[in-house]
Amino acid sequence: MSTLFILGLFVLFMLNLKMGIIGIYSQFEVRVTLKDNIKITDQQNIRKKIEAAIVVTYITFENNTPLSSSSSYIIKVNVPDDIPKIISQLNGLQGINKINGTQNFPRNILVTIKIIQWIGVILFLILMVATFFLIKCTMKLAIYPRLNEISIMQYL
Repeated sequence: MSTLFILGLFVLFMLNLKMGIIGIYSQFEVRVTLKDNIKITDQQNIRKKIEAAIVVTYITFENNTPLSSSSSYIIKVNVPDDIPKIISQLNGLQGINKINGTQNFPRNILVTIKIIQWIGVILFLILMVATFFLIKCTMKLAIYPRLNEISIMQYL
């Protein structure tokens, strides 16, 4: 029971870590600010160009917020290497005022996160094997003192 408890705590820890990593990866975004006097056709062309990009995972359109007078698209990507790709695809399109790419985390942090993920997977597998063998040995130890009784029951 204690090995299953420790395995459960480890799984909870890894799930929390995974949620933190998902939060980090969700911060890779590009904000495309549109001009104030943009035509509907230009806005649709920009949207189609964004949707055609393979690296895009999520697109949000913000219409004239109180803080800014212009509309913008917020484009989310999976990895920071995709930010320059999407910026180069959108450069030169009519109706775009400004393109901002945010990369809040340096490359070495992303490498560290990948290493932590792999270590977590390896530790989980080790704990699973250890749990299996401990449960197996416990069952054998529980049956061993009753071997005499079991053999008598088999003869009956």
